[in-house]
Amino acid sequence: MPNPDEQSFRSAPAARLEPGITILTPDGASVTLREVEWEADDYGHPAVAILTHDGGTLRLAGSATVSVVGEGTDPASAGTPEAVTAAAAAAHGGHEAVQRLAAHLAKGLNVKSGAQLQEVSKLVRILFVQLGDSTHAMSVSNLIAHLPYDGNPGRWTPVEQVLAITHYLARTNGGKAEAERLANLLRAPDTAESDPLRAKLNAQLRQRSLNEPNLYDKEISKAASAGQRSVELDWRELRLQSLLHLLAHGGSETYDDAELLRRISNELNELRNPNAG
Repeated sequence: MPNPDEQSFRSAPAARLEPGITILTPDGASVTLREVEWEADDYGHPAVAILTHDGGTLRLAGSATVSVVGEGTDPASAGTPEAVTAAAAAAHGGHEAVQRLAAHLAKGLNVKSGAQLQEVSKLVRILFVQLGDSTHAMSVSNLIAHLPYDGNPGRWTPVEQVLAITHYLARTNGGKAEAERLANLLRAPDTAESDPLRAKLNAQLRQRSLNEPNLYDKEISKAASAGQRSVELDWRELRLQSLLHLLAHGGSETYDDAELLRRISNELNELRNPNAG
């Protein structure tokens, strides 16, 4: 194990920690993180980071900072929009849309801008849906996946889309605690109404929408029958978003998790093979 006295450490917030980063433990040892998961508080907000390393686990308050080895990649800079989008662009140099979106976001990200949040969401969807690049999709999603629900639909919709994708990725990669944390964030609007009567009505409407979701069957069938593959794929991406949203909500009385996962797999296969139809 490296000697902490021979290394340069710097402070980094819990939100910037990721596997592969070396930190200083409370007893002064340096350890490399193998996994970073989050526990939510009673309101569904990320509250405690669970840091797994070869010697065990550490718990760190979500608002706290920790000493990180200063050699190699600096997590503070590695998590910036500039660095994250540059890495995604470098991985897909020939993809015009990735290059364009990455160039816009490399100038900085204003999380109060609904238009910029939409760009992040679009980049995540291209990386995940079209290119099957889960690694960079997760990195880009982390730019906004932590944002709380603020009641503004224009800003929340792209965050919700990103949360649905990252929930699926975490779930299918065995990150049960992380998947639950992301699902809680996505479901934040469900408990936002403080008036009991309105909250009850909203819950009834929400359950109905979960039980009878719009999966665009007619639109997809019509486009397919007319040989309009590009139009069909546009509708299929909307269907995929609906399915991912349902999965993050824990399914419904109509579609259980197993059926949703099967359907999601089918849609991803169609969208990643656009000429197969």
